[in-house]
Amino acid sequence: MEQQLIENRRITQLFCQSVKSCKNIAFGHFVYCACKIITAVILLTINATNFCGWEDANTWMTIVIGESLLELVVFAIIMKLIKKTPVLLNVGEELHQVIYAENSQINSYGDISEFLANQNDDQTTSFPEREFDKKKLMLAQQILQEIIKIYSPLKYSKHLVFLINQGLLIWGFIIGFEIPWDVNDECRNRLLITIYVFLFYTICQYLDVYLLIIIILLCLPFVLIFLIYQKIQQPKGKKDTDQILEDLKKKYFVKYSPNLIEGTPECKICMQTYQLEEEVLKLPCHESHNYHFICISAWFKVNLSCPVCRKSYAEDEGNEQNLEDINQAPQ
Repeated sequence: MEQQLIENRRITQLFCQSVKSCKNIAFGHFVYCACKIITAVILLTINATNFCGWEDANTWMTIVIGESLLELVVFAIIMKLIKKTPVLLNVGEELHQVIYAENSQINSYGDISEFLANQNDDQTTSFPEREFDKKKLMLAQQILQEIIKIYSPLKYSKHLVFLINQGLLIWGFIIGFEIPWDVNDECRNRLLITIYVFLFYTICQYLDVYLLIIIILLCLPFVLIFLIYQKIQQPKGKKDTDQILEDLKKKYFVKYSPNLIEGTPECKICMQTYQLEEEVLKLPCHESHNYHFICISAWFKVNLSCPVCRKSYAEDEGNEQNLEDINQAPQ
């Protein structure tokens, strides 16, 4: 016997209204893509009929048609997914817009509006109208992004559309500068108007991305100046812990053997006796100051000094003097 579906998820009023806005946004993109295709086809036909030339511009418009067709398919799929209630319930759950109704169950998927939560359980119904409308538009964009994220082919297609649009934008600017405006040349002016309209709408479509890039570029010099300042202010000869350990390891790292260690054969940190072939680091501050390599590595993460004599290893100059002292000491 087929198992009966029982669905007790309910959506907020805010999510329900946002879904309607999301449908309008997707439909608007769909119409925009269709208009781009129709305009480019008409213009290509007129150019071919009047022998206008401008092969680069005609190639550019052909690619615009291809990009618009791809975008048209993407938004057609999105519009189809927005109508699927199970998809919307999953998206609503991801966006924390779902309320579980224990005493109310639906055994079939209808329109998403049938899954509205009780007003007593829905806090979004108490939002002021202006705040509600603002959150609705923001949530509509999030719903679109979540649907695209869930279905990976849509995500990759959107990335491809974005890259193609940026290429067309740059190419369109180049063509616009190469083709001068001529009052007496109707064919040329018609082409330029089409290019400028496309550039305008493309900039509007990705305005948030361009603003982010502009902000990053404006902040970059200040970040570089800050990093340079930090580098200048850093104490001379200062090294990081990993570099200090690496330098010490090159000259003072041994695998334990009784004839290689002076003094008591035990680690002064963990107080454990050395075993044969254990990794040991002998600090140059004194021959008897030796430790398990793993113990002294952990110690240096907290304190860059010898655990016994407290000699600092944070400065290169001090370390170099220590190395000289230990090398000059009688064997």
